[in-house]
Amino acid sequence: MNSSLFSYYLGPNGQYQLVSLFGYRSNSVPGLNILGPTNWCRSLREKIIYLSRTRKLALPLNKYVLVIEDYEQLDAEVLPNLELPLMILYWNLAGILPLYSLDDCLLSGQVSSHGEIKIPIPNLGELQNLTSKMDSRWGKTHKILTSCQLSMPSIDINKVIEGVPDLCVREINNLTMIENKYCGNEL
Repeated sequence: MNSSLFSYYLGPNGQYQLVSLFGYRSNSVPGLNILGPTNWCRSLREKIIYLSRTRKLALPLNKYVLVIEDYEQLDAEVLPNLELPLMILYWNLAGILPLYSLDDCLLSGQVSSHGEIKIPIPNLGELQNLTSKMDSRWGKTHKILTSCQLSMPSIDINKVIEGVPDLCVREINNLTMIENKYCGNEL
């Protein structure tokens, strides 16, 4: 099984930039490999495995490979925005999530080892500009995975992850927390 997903981040010019993520599942030696900046990928891999185990997800014993395309060109501060998309891509390849395909989806966000998901509140004008360019380039409508109500094609991330216990979604805006949903164990 193969899948891909786009992530995005706000570039230095104030416009959203795309990051292409893709992955596959094969019947090779079981495990999860993330190809990108070595130390960061190692840490993220362990976080994803930890979250999967603590939530008792029944993952098929396969080899999973996730790739961050052109990661050499990304600044270190962009990498945390790829955590959530890579975890969603992994769980989708494993058949845990109810989405058939992520190929036409965009997602950005972070995830903590406690299951707290932080999704940036998008700049709607810039996001519409980005998706309209993508739609015309690839000839299909792209959807945003978010918890915000948007006036453009979107999928509610809460519905996507509802089968995974003990996850909590929060929206963030320039690192200022805006509570969308309480997580039960507030710190």
